[in-house]
Amino acid sequence: MSTVYLGLGANLGDREANIRRALEMLAERGVGVRVVSALIETEAVGGPAGQPLFVNGAALVETELSPRELLEVCNQVEAALGRDRSGGRWTARTIDIDILVYGQRVIDAPDLTVPHPRIVARGFVLEPLAEIAPGLSVPGTGKTVAELWAAYNAGSAQPTWKPRALPWRHIAVEGPMGVGKTTLAARLAHELGYRLVLESPETNPFLPMMYKDRRRWAFHAQVAFLLDRWRQLSALAQGDLFAPGAVADYFFEKDRIFAGINLSVEELVLYLRLEEGMGERLPKPDAVVYLRASLPALMERVRRRGIAYELGEDLGGYLERISAAYGEHFRRPEGPPVLVVDTDEMDLVRGRGELEGIVSALGALSPGCNQFEWPPGGG
Repeated sequence: MSTVYLGLGANLGDREANIRRALEMLAERGVGVRVVSALIETEAVGGPAGQPLFVNGAALVETELSPRELLEVCNQVEAALGRDRSGGRWTARTIDIDILVYGQRVIDAPDLTVPHPRIVARGFVLEPLAEIAPGLSVPGTGKTVAELWAAYNAGSAQPTWKPRALPWRHIAVEGPMGVGKTTLAARLAHELGYRLVLESPETNPFLPMMYKDRRRWAFHAQVAFLLDRWRQLSALAQGDLFAPGAVADYFFEKDRIFAGINLSVEELVLYLRLEEGMGERLPKPDAVVYLRASLPALMERVRRRGIAYELGEDLGGYLERISAAYGEHFRRPEGPPVLVVDTDEMDLVRGRGELEGIVSALGALSPGCNQFEWPPGGG
């Protein structure tokens, strides 16, 4: 079974309905749709002037089909939904389905190029893809989707401000699921020229099972996360000659926060013994950005990104417990300085002012917790 990422777009007819029907038809043809991004509206890129606006999205699918067989299925679905190719490339269409990434395959053929040849330069592709797979490594680029999106979002224009040199070589961005950790971490790393370190929950085989049966699978999922984070942070301790620092979308203490929520008392005792032994020699962040959001905002963001195993009946209660556990953790004054950022009214995806403000605030951190004010002046 291969994991594939598809891009979908439409600018004729009922655009959203066309995309939904395309996903249904793919599923009928041996393409299992696992995760679908939010749909975004964008201007047409290329082709005749005056085209209607597009609706675009991305989907994670699984299939036994080969790349060429999958391409044929995509073409069949496009034809069934009335796509007319007689006008040439980049004309208005009822549906467009592109293979963006097929596992780690690299294909360069006259009728099929994978990864998609324009993935790096297409914001309408990168934005929804970054929502569902920020840590995905795009073959041939040496970068993750989050890094590519951050670079695209930064644009080619030089910023009108000069960020001060930060004293922190290891910055961790933390907070509950759905708050925007990976998005901000990628933008900070790009802005500062730092190495980006992302956790990869999609590689934890026990996580979907844990959401279905927490009592049975929580310990397995926690240990899998513990080992993966220990491996990543151990590598980070070796340093990088070509980067002045690192930004990670987690810190090692995250394991303890989630273990306290998910594990039984007996499991927690055993887990903490393991965690303490592994964490002693790992590098600690010099500064932490703690992102917060209201429960309604977190629920809307988690539902929008549509990862099926996250969407249990107790989503609200689980997010509330996670938020409370993070709040309790950051009430303690020991440890590195913390920048507390309330994100409900912030655009962490595109907002230039938000990014500049956070970088400036990081340069002026005092010991303990520091509250980030947005908008500036409280207006």
